[in-house]
Amino acid sequence: MSVSKSLIRRLERICGSESVLSDPDELLVYESDAYPLVRGLPGGVVFPTSTEATSQVLKALHDHEVAFVPRGSGTSLAGGCLTGSDAVMVCTSKMKRILEVDLDNECAIVEAGVITQEISDAVAEYGYFYAPDPASQSTCTIGGNVATDAGGPHTLKYGVTGHHVFGLTVVLPCGEVLPLGGRTQTTHGYDLGSVFIGSEGTLGLVTEVTVKLTRPPAAYRTVLAVYDRMDDAGNTVRDIIAAGIVPAALEIMDQAIVHILEDAYAYGFPRDAEAVLIIELDGIEAGRFAELPFDVVGLPGLEDVARQHQAVQRRALCDLVAGQTREHAVAVHHRQLDARIELRVAQLAEIYSTTRGWICLCIFAIARHRVNTRVHRKVLELAFIRNAVHSLRVTGSIAFCKR
Repeated sequence: MSVSKSLIRRLERICGSESVLSDPDELLVYESDAYPLVRGLPGGVVFPTSTEATSQVLKALHDHEVAFVPRGSGTSLAGGCLTGSDAVMVCTSKMKRILEVDLDNECAIVEAGVITQEISDAVAEYGYFYAPDPASQSTCTIGGNVATDAGGPHTLKYGVTGHHVFGLTVVLPCGEVLPLGGRTQTTHGYDLGSVFIGSEGTLGLVTEVTVKLTRPPAAYRTVLAVYDRMDDAGNTVRDIIAAGIVPAALEIMDQAIVHILEDAYAYGFPRDAEAVLIIELDGIEAGRFAELPFDVVGLPGLEDVARQHQAVQRRALCDLVAGQTREHAVAVHHRQLDARIELRVAQLAEIYSTTRGWICLCIFAIARHRVNTRVHRKVLELAFIRNAVHSLRVTGSIAFCKR
């Protein structure tokens, strides 16, 4: 069943004909997100520009008994914003205003289509930033982050999107507008905002988000540990957490991904290593070691754990970026590295596909070995990159599988 012409005309009256797509050629752009193995052509796409317009759109869909699927920038690697010809995609990308920066309450009110990185850019002059940093933060929207409860490399220390949202404005499927939360972390009554965060658009559509603003850390220290065995790198992660050390980020790349990066960008990662582990500390503790030479790790506890698990080399990640500042090296780690990995694999789209998932930290090494064993039996390749650690899980992992 396709979407009726009468519904399309009603949506055009609400949002304007330029904000409604129904031609099959135009809809092709929206048949998949960043996970291209699953596709579905929507019956129509509509771009509301405000909460009020979104309310009218969902009311119209409700009256016609047509399902909808919200979409931000379409950067999801899980096929989360796909639909079929009997449903309408409601895209928030035209709702991109930063409505208010409230420094007294250390928060900002933004529309759902605002690009995540643009929040930090907008408040940097006031000495704040927005902490969650998905790998696609330069293109993903805050509404999509809320829908998926997105994390990023700094999930371990700073948490995921839900830890940085004070309030929401949501539109229910019937068109009713519902404000949730407020401008502070603590509000009265039931915490219904947390129910919506991570609900993937199944409960309604988020149109405005009140996000928590954070002061940037005083200093960074980013270290690279090189391993001859992936198991040793995984066990290092486990024991760092067990020792009570809370780095800002912990990330693992295996040899296959190191080769992909080196072939494309020549960062200087060791090609013969089976695994490399990137460890970052920030804050006052990192500042104590900010002046140490880059060829000395010098981080109490971290070096002991790395040595215990036979790290064959330990050095500051800044050494990999000759002639650049520490700030630039951190930027390479958190802004460019993840994005360039995904870009490179996108260029190899005929060979690789991408997905995300999570695994219990305590069985990471065992699971990785068993998965690779089974995959190689089918003449496939599986590579682990950017395993951001959160609590006792390896989260946000990206796997690239040879077709």
